[in-house]
Amino acid sequence: MLLVIGMDGASSEAIERLTSTGLMPNLRTLMRHGVYGRLQTDFCLSPVASWSSILTGVNPGKHGVWATENVVADSYERMPVTARALRAPTIAQLLTEHGLEVGTLFVPMTFPAREADWTTVSGWLAPSTDTPGFAHPRRIASMAARALQDVPLVPRLSHYAATERFVAGLEECFEAIRVKARLASEVLAEKRWDMLAVNFTELDWIQRWYWHLVDARHPDHREELLATHGDLISEAYAEVDEAIGRLIRLLKPRDHVIVVSPYGVGLNSRAHLCVSELMAHLDFLAMRSSAGGLVHAVASSLGHVIDSVYAALRGILPGGVADMINDTPEEGARRGL
Repeated sequence: MLLVIGMDGASSEAIERLTSTGLMPNLRTLMRHGVYGRLQTDFCLSPVASWSSILTGVNPGKHGVWATENVVADSYERMPVTARALRAPTIAQLLTEHGLEVGTLFVPMTFPAREADWTTVSGWLAPSTDTPGFAHPRRIASMAARALQDVPLVPRLSHYAATERFVAGLEECFEAIRVKARLASEVLAEKRWDMLAVNFTELDWIQRWYWHLVDARHPDHREELLATHGDLISEAYAEVDEAIGRLIRLLKPRDHVIVVSPYGVGLNSRAHLCVSELMAHLDFLAMRSSAGGLVHAVASSLGHVIDSVYAALRGILPGGVADMINDTPEEGARRGL
């Protein structure tokens, strides 16, 4: 059997530092007695593109997924990506066609769960556990619904970070990691698998919202927060390591395990990705009017302002009221699948 464990957002630098200090003993054991190395992620630096490459074994140019939204052919419209966007067969599909028992749990780009012979509990970009196609087959779908009924698919860390309730947000993520590890353990015990993939996204979200706590280069960094909350990200790595240990202890002597991080999280300088401007500079893009570039810049800036307003409202309102606020346009696009 092959067990694949994903750690979204885990950087090689952090893993090497934390395994050397003893905070990730399970991963340290795997690194010492197995094979370890640094991999290069997809050049487009998108989680969905990276996972699509892992699932299919080919690059974005072949599997067709570049970001959370793909441009509709012959238009400038965008559509949220799902598993249907993949233009290449997945490893799960190929193995199943050869009669092997395969499952994927919480792996991005697996929603909707295909009505196929392999087991799926959808990962990031699935709207909710109640959405048709979240999991397959029916027995696994029931197990997932029960396990995840009190666990949000996407941690509400924007609210916790805005109100500086960092520990509460971390505890919510830890509970999600433990619930997913328990469910994965139950699924492992269901049958003798040939390959099972399990992914943990929480480390990604924690670093995205808490990075300013530990990095002095971050524009929101404050020394007093470093003193009181500087260990939270390291604790998150340790929690994922504990989940890894729980799963590998269920393996038999001749089983194999691969732990993979499709991409790492680091400092974001808040720079804007000016694709249109770059293409125009290279003479690959021409505006229909001289006002085109200005309109694009104003629209882009307005979008960032709107997202900031949404985040601010969620931060100052009580949790129950904040949860009633509609998604930002970007989040709405991801959820409205």
